Amino acid sequence: RGVVDESNRDVERGLGIHVELVGWEDTLPGAGRPQELINVDVDDCQLFVGVLWKRWGTPPGNGSSSGFEEEFLRAKTRKAETGIPEIWLAFKHVDEVTLADPGEQLRQVIHFRGAQKQVREILFKEFVDTQDWEAKLRGWLSRSIVREGVATLRSTTVTERIDIVS
Repeated sequence: RGVVDESNRDVERGLGIHVELVGWEDTLPGAGRPQELINVDVDDCQLFVGVLWKRWGTPPGNGSSSGFEEEFLRAKTRKAETGIPEIWLAFKHVDEVTLADPGEQLRQVIHFRGAQKQVREILFKEFVDTQDWEAKLRGWLSRSIVREGVATLRSTTVTERIDIVS
């Protein structure tokens, strides 16, 4: 959240671009399957950021193995159909000792990562710790915001021509 707030302070006033970070914990309470309530935000986002380490999550009650899996598949399907959202995946490095006896949760993360590597549909990145994650996210956001700003400027049409005669 700090990185997003920092990015907004740096670019919002100059470029008019605001990044709103919405996590599952920001979803309003309500009646219905909890994951369906979270999916409303997933279905509305322009950028889906999936960050995984040792936990895959819990089944949300619809056949998916975790809430993350359901969210990822929704984002991926929407991307294929509409071109949005952009999808970023990042995996925190897992040390060799933990990998020797990963447990079921980490096994599912490892399987997902392997599947993503095999299908080659999404370029994902790895980070070592919180400081590395923040630095990488800061850089990615900056580049993405600049790209968005440049695209907006390029698509702006000049409707009036001013001639200067000297």
